Parts: sequence; C-alpha cells; structure tokens
Amino acid sequence: MSITWNSTLTLTDVQIRAANLSAETVQNVEVAVNYERTNQPGGSIENDDFYNLPDDYDYANPPKPGSIIKVEEHTNTTFYTLPPTVSMSRILYASETLNGSSVPASAYILWPYIPRAFPYLTPSTEDRNSRRSNTTQPSSNPVYPVIAYPHGTSGFNRACAPSHLRSLWDSVQEPFTMALQGYAVIAPDYAGLGVPNVTSPYFVLPAQANDLFRAVEAAQKTWPHLLSREFVIVGHSQGGGTAWAAAARQAKRPVQGYLGAVAASPFLDVLDDVAGEGQAQVNGRISAVAQGLGSVYPGFEPGQWPTEAGLNRLELLTELQGCNAVSSALFSAENLTVPILKDGWENTAAAKWWNSVASNGKDEVQGPMLVIQGTEDGNAIVNVTTQGVQETCERFPDTRLQYVVFEGLGHVPVLYGGQHIWLDWIAERFKRASVERCCGMETVAPVRGVDNIVSDQNWFISYNSLELLANSETQHQYMCNVHNAMLPIYNIVSGDTDKAGQGIASRVGIDANNFASRHSPAQNMEFVKQLQSDGRIVLLCGDGTNDAVAIAQANVGVQIGTASDVTNGFCDVTLLGGLEGILALLGISKRAFSRITFNFVWAAVYNVFAVLLASGALVKFRIPPAYAGLGEIVSVCPVIAAAVSLIWGRKSV
Repeated sequence: MSITWNSTLTLTDVQIRAANLSAETVQNVEVAVNYERTNQPGGSIENDDFYNLPDDYDYANPPKPGSIIKVEEHTNTTFYTLPPTVSMSRILYASETLNGSSVPASAYILWPYIPRAFPYLTPSTEDRNSRRSNTTQPSSNPVYPVIAYPHGTSGFNRACAPSHLRSLWDSVQEPFTMALQGYAVIAPDYAGLGVPNVTSPYFVLPAQANDLFRAVEAAQKTWPHLLSREFVIVGHSQGGGTAWAAAARQAKRPVQGYLGAVAASPFLDVLDDVAGEGQAQVNGRISAVAQGLGSVYPGFEPGQWPTEAGLNRLELLTELQGCNAVSSALFSAENLTVPILKDGWENTAAAKWWNSVASNGKDEVQGPMLVIQGTEDGNAIVNVTTQGVQETCERFPDTRLQYVVFEGLGHVPVLYGGQHIWLDWIAERFKRASVERCCGMETVAPVRGVDNIVSDQNWFISYNSLELLANSETQHQYMCNVHNAMLPIYNIVSGDTDKAGQGIASRVGIDANNFASRHSPAQNMEFVKQLQSDGRIVLLCGDGTNDAVAIAQANVGVQIGTASDVTNGFCDVTLLGGLEGILALLGISKRAFSRITFNFVWAAVYNVFAVLLASGALVKFRIPPAYAGLGEIVSVCPVIAAAVSLIWGRKSV
C-alpha cells in the first residue's frame, strides 16, 4: 500500500558511524522513526505542554503518591485514532517508585458514551458499605465502572507514552474494546514515559504495579462522583506481568475496591521468559532494562550488560526517542551479526536481583484472577506461565485463580481468541459473582481446528490522511507555502462533524467562513458548482469514493494515492505522496505554462523574421538558400532547451 509519513527524519553521518549501522539498517531505522513520529498526535511529545510539570512543582518536596498534579478534562480527540462515541482525559499524578518515594507520571482515562450498568457500584466518594445502583441509564449522576489497565510494552523513552500515541498503543486489543463495553479505562503510561526527566525502570513490574494503583487513586480523586470505587485490573504482556504483580501487591497492601485481575500472556519468571524469546527481542528488551535498572538498583550502569556496539545503539535509540519499531530495527543488528549483549550478562548479580524483584509466581496473589495464555506465544512462554501458575497453586491452594490455555494462539492473538471469556469474567466481578477458593486450569481449542485461523495480526491502525495535514509538525510551513503560492481562497468541505472539521481548519489557518461540514457527495458537487459560478477555477483534492462526483465537477480533480479506484476514474491527478504534492502540481503547471508562452513568442518572432528574410524584404541582408535548412535547426534548439529546463528546475517545484 502507499504510505505517507508526516515525518522525514534522515540519520546523520555522525549517528550512522557512531552506531555502526549498515545501509539496510539505516533505511529500516528511518522508516521506523518516521512511522512512529507520524503516529504521535499533534507532533512531538516535546511540543505537548501537557506533559511538563507546573512551575510550582517542588522536586525537593513532591506531592504524596496518589495526588493529582495536572488535569486535562477534555483531551482533543481529533488528534487521535479512537473509536466513535468515546472521549478521553489525561492527568499528571504522583506515582510511587519501587522504594516508595514520589515520582511524577502521566495517564489517560478513556470514557465510554454511557457507563455499563451494575447493581452494586459505589462512587469513590462514598464508603464501600454504601450501596447505590446505576441500573437506570442514562442517569443524572451515573457511575462508571473502572478498569485499571497496565499497557503492554511500548518502549522506555518518554515519547513511547501510550497517551501520546494516536491509537493509545494497544487500541482494539484491550482499551478500545473495554471502553466500548461501557467501562472507564484508567491507563498509566508508567513512570518515565510521558513526563520529562524521569528514568523508566523498564520491566521492573512491581514499580509498574505502583503506577497502576496510584493512577486509579488519582483519577478517583479527580472524578469522585463519576468513577466507581470498585475496579478490575486487566493487562497483557508487560501489562499482564504488571497485573500479576498488582495482585501480589494487593495481598500485602490491600486497596479498597479491588475486585480481581486479568493477566493475559503475563511475564512471570522474567529470565526464563526472555530466554525463550528470539535474539532480536532479547537484545531490545535487555538493553531497555539496562538503561533504567540503575534507578532502582544502585551502582548499576547501562553499559554493564550491552557490548560497546549495543550501548551505542541504545544511546541512538534514546536520542531518537524511538519506541518498539525503532528498537526492533536497531537491535536486529544486521541480521544478528553484530553482538549486542555481553556473554554471561544473565549471570551477573544485577540480573539475579532483577529476576528476583521483577518475577512473578512465587508470592501469594489476591484473587480472583484469570490468566490466559497461548501455546504459541513467543514472548511470555507457555511453559513458564504454566509453571508459575502451578507453583502459586501449590503454595497457596486457596488462591482463586482460573488458568485458560488457548491452543495454537500466540502472544497477541490470545486476546482476540479469548475476548468473550475475559470480558464475561470482568462483568462477573462487577456483578459480585462468587468464585471458588481453588485453582482451575483448562485448555481450549477451536472446534474446526487451528489450520485455517489467522495466526497473527496482519494489519495496523493508520491515520486519517487529511488529519495528517492538521497534525503534522510541518503544517504551518505547508500553509505558508500555500500563501506563497498566491492561492486566493482555499476551503475544507467535509462530511464530518462541525467540531472535527473546524478543529482541522483552525490548526491549519483556514478561515471558518471557508469551511463546510456534514456534506453529502451531492452537496460537495453543488459547493464546487457554486464556486465556479462565481468565476473561480476550482482544484479539489479528495480521498474517498464520496468525493468522486465533486472531483469530476472541479476544473482540476486531485485524489490521494490511497483513495478508492472509483475516485481514480474521475480525477486528473493522483498524489503518490502527501498533500505537498498539490504545491508541486501548481509549480509544474506554472512552469509548463511559462514554457508554452515562451515557445509561442519565440516561434512567432523567429518565423516573422525568417519570412521577411526569405522574401527579400530585408534587401541588405541576403543569405544562401542552403542556410535556410540550418535556420530550421536553429529554431528548434530553444524549444528543446525550454522543455529540458523543466527537468532542471524540478527540485525547486
């Protein structure tokens, strides 16, 4: 498919030499960076003031964990790729480090259109013994049932915060699905992601469990009448390990309102799980752990585990603020020919400490808990998960734990294959259904077998190609170029809502009077006709089938390269790149017109002179007849030169 980025990073020679990158790796890294930056809503996180701490934040005397630092009540969702009907808020709050100190962190809250109805919900302002019902919907004072959601691995840099990714990182896998089921989803970014100048203790799962509980506490303080005191924890991958660690924390430090936890594809014994991963994944994960381990394990330096080449690539990853895609490109290491980790890193005292602190499955957990696992998981290995479940059940036989293994499913697909199981399980917790004090294990498989199932996700959520213009870091430069091109009037005609369209128009500097919303295809065509009736020449750019009739009506019809085949049949020009191609089109048109004018004038002047000369009108100037043939050749040369000059000037268009 045709892909258009709104980022155009090119690695410098200094960066390439320092990290010793091959030409293939350079290309892969640049594509990965541009992909990730394109999927950051509104541009770089460094330009999003929301994540900056208030001026009065006291680093020497930080707020108590669970306190609110900043609230963005209504996040501008036009920057994001979210399902219809949901809304979003963001908060900065005081989280809790592994050693119990306060650390600033960020989180988002995804709100459903209306909350799901359960009979025993209490707002977080009320005592748990007080019972109220929100079974009548909609209500003047509804209570949103809360899911605390620790996300899967997105990276360790601040730019990897899910709250600053268009699809909130895990998208339909969990947060979108849960919000559309009527739950308010409270999702911490984890300390170190989002807020600047905080080191991420990556994959130190008890620290991420602290982030989770403190995010719930802070959100409940912010919306005490809207959010329920009761909550269920749901996490996958790193988030699954965090959910297990949170259940273990709950057994030691009970938090009011906890109803249970879902741990999907969880990391338990981290060294054993890592040993089962592919080498490229091991390179990236362990390098990420190394960059932040010193924040919780005094004396550890990032260079103790990676080789020199690995450390150089880790530093480049940090400089680029890269996330999973960039990490994968860097730590695949020229098809694993470049050693990234030192031999024996896993036998160091630091590795043993990390494994003892970050691993799950050895401590008591507060149930009820649902664990789901795929047999083909290449990250959280099924044998490791099964052993952790069995050891927990042997040591604590009264644990309310249900373990479901899915035949033939991998790390992420288990969320889709088991979706109705874990969604039903969550609903049962809010209904206060009883759970036996025992461990239950089962294996499930599709009735028709696994041979023809889609084994893994083969798609990704893209961005809106018109929204790309509005959210691009280069949007203002683009509009300046439009002004410089002396286009007298430019309009947005959209079938979208007033709010969405006006948001784009305002950010790219288009006057509100030149914006029309909620238009049908026929209305779009009439809009073009109206402009033409005023004597205007109309160029219209569209991106879908609904634009076809308006594109056909316009004097010049342009379509985005990824638009439908129907539109392709009506347009005059197809843009293979971004909207900047319109300016290139105008530039080419102007240059071509000027060349045509030049050729016409040259031909007229030259031929008038030649006719006069040949007829003898210029009596003082006579030339032999043979020179007439040479004159014909001479007349063609300027025409050729004028045409070739279009190629010479193409870079300036």
